[in-house]
Amino acid sequence: MKKNLILIAYILFFWILLPGTIVLFALWMDKINGFESLGCRSSGILILVVSLPLLTISILQFRRYSGKLPVSADPPDTFIRTGLYAVWRHPIYLFYTLSLIGAAITWGSRGMLLVAIPLFILLEAGYIMWEERVLIRRFGNQYMNYRSITPLIIPRLYFWLKIPCFLLFRILFSYRASGREHIPGSPPMFIISTHRNYLDPFFLAQAFPHPIRYVTTFEMFRKAKTRWFFRALDCIPKKRYKNDTSTGRGVVLALGQDAVIGVFPEGERIWSGVPKSLKPETLNLFVKFHHIPILPVRIRGNFFAWPRWGRRIRRANVKVEFGEPLHINPSWSHDRVSDIIREAIDPQDLDHPDYYCKSRHRFEKLQIVIYRCPLCNEFDTVSSGPKSGKCINCGAEMTLNERYHLTCKNEHGQVKSSLDEIYQSTRISAGDLESPKRGEIPEYLEALCPEGQRILAISGEMELLKESHPEMVPLLSGRFILTNRLLICANGPDTLSLPLEKISSVTTESNYKLQLYHREQKQLYQMVFQAESVLKWQDFIVVAIQNEFFYTPNVR
Repeated sequence: MKKNLILIAYILFFWILLPGTIVLFALWMDKINGFESLGCRSSGILILVVSLPLLTISILQFRRYSGKLPVSADPPDTFIRTGLYAVWRHPIYLFYTLSLIGAAITWGSRGMLLVAIPLFILLEAGYIMWEERVLIRRFGNQYMNYRSITPLIIPRLYFWLKIPCFLLFRILFSYRASGREHIPGSPPMFIISTHRNYLDPFFLAQAFPHPIRYVTTFEMFRKAKTRWFFRALDCIPKKRYKNDTSTGRGVVLALGQDAVIGVFPEGERIWSGVPKSLKPETLNLFVKFHHIPILPVRIRGNFFAWPRWGRRIRRANVKVEFGEPLHINPSWSHDRVSDIIREAIDPQDLDHPDYYCKSRHRFEKLQIVIYRCPLCNEFDTVSSGPKSGKCINCGAEMTLNERYHLTCKNEHGQVKSSLDEIYQSTRISAGDLESPKRGEIPEYLEALCPEGQRILAISGEMELLKESHPEMVPLLSGRFILTNRLLICANGPDTLSLPLEKISSVTTESNYKLQLYHREQKQLYQMVFQAESVLKWQDFIVVAIQNEFFYTPNVR
């Protein structure tokens, strides 16, 4: 009975007495000041059309997520962080106020708009400050962390992006999501998935109720515009070419702030669609924070929608499936943790009938992955158009079907298999280094090869840059010569040599940048390709290091 009386009193005050007082006060102000009507009724109606439904939704979500009505005298046991409450801290107050403003403009009352509502906003602001002090006393750091990332009025960029993504995803990808019931009630948590598409972070965010802080390659922070964008999204930069302790500190800080950390455990976008092994440092992270739940997600169809080597988005079905949270036992081996995670996030969609590329322009730039002909095994002979390709050496015709299975045939034979199987069968191996066939080598380039070393590969015109934090600055343009012990960049008399035994990391960035990290100099170098395959050069350098110095550099 007492609660019912409190509820009735609350409704009478906030929904009848308070707006009635504002209206009467506004009428009095209009009368004594002789205010004329504003005359912009359509604007007020538009504000009401937006604010009233959102006000209703915010009240219903409060009831749904807390089990109670928004009555201060009977507060819920927890504060709400999902739905509209992930976008605004106090959506009921916000849209109540906007509804009053919309009503004032529709009515045309200057007294209400210029005097009554500003006074109401001042009182409301004081009430919000008092209420937030109460919430901090009740929930401590949890609420302080929530307050630090959730604004009162203007949503963060993260939520603005959901609007165009919703339209784009529905039109291009028939986007769907399932398994939301598996999402833990509140952060902190990790959310993980395979990474096969530039849009993967947005696919996850679109169906997820909390902001996600992604661990993102440091390349996105080198230029001012992209640095602003990814900082606005609260991304955590990761230098993939070395053991980046600052990333670990950023993750620890974010988890302490009850954040959701988005991690793609393989370390980079996948070239051929088949999931790779997980990076050891990622496994270390999950074991170290074994008390933090891991939410696995399968993103089905994303590889068909925009493969890494593709230049454009393609139409395909995309579905996000949230799995049951994983809880890591710190006594488990890395192999066991890896197997559990890989099974939980494997999309299993490459041969699924619901997932395929609906676009005919599938073949363009495929020579980045298929950098040698599957029939004649010659390098750099595959030319590609939007719909098909051809080997300029043996004349083989190549097509890629809707599930990215490659067919390569000429008068002497035919090969038909998945893209990953074709790549694995043609990729560079140690045997390619024994008697390399690269055509005629210009004398001036051959003269640069030190005595006792063998030339393994020669590039066309490229550019070499080095890191000058945070940007990359040009060093030299010319041709690259890969020997069994050195990588030499030459432009006439100007040369720069990198000893392969000092290179600890060989990682690809985008589709035309290869980054080499010199562990003794602690210097990052970047090779920029225009026509040749960055994946081919990564494979060449890695196999050369394995063959000559018996270790494998970091490639992700």
